[in-house]
Amino acid sequence: MVSNKNNWNLQKIQTMHTILIIEDEPRVASLLKNGLEENGYQTMVAYDGAMGLRLFRAHIFDLVISDIILPKMDGFELCKEIRKTNPGIPILMLTALGSTDDKLDGFDAGLLLIKE
Repeated sequence: MVSNKNNWNLQKIQTMHTILIIEDEPRVASLLKNGLEENGYQTMVAYDGAMGLRLFRAHIFDLVISDIILPKMDGFELCKEIRKTNPGIPILMLTALGSTDDKLDGFDAGLLLIKE
């Protein structure tokens, strides 16, 4: 017979969500990763847009958190590519950009919200 503690752990593992973090600043990526993992999420980190897209295509994620200004592929292009594969996945963009044009570009790329 399996104890309640083991059942709880099994349920937690089965419902754990996996988040892809795409951030070129190691300190910011580390803060996001550590904070999410401390709260029970699994994470994977990519440090440029192209690597983020490769990871996205190779694994199953429940959420994507990305910067907009990234090396190799910016966040807007990355979002468009992700939407081709999985149109329904939530994508959260964290950025210092906040102009109306930047927000419109984000909406055109398939974002629902851009947080400055």
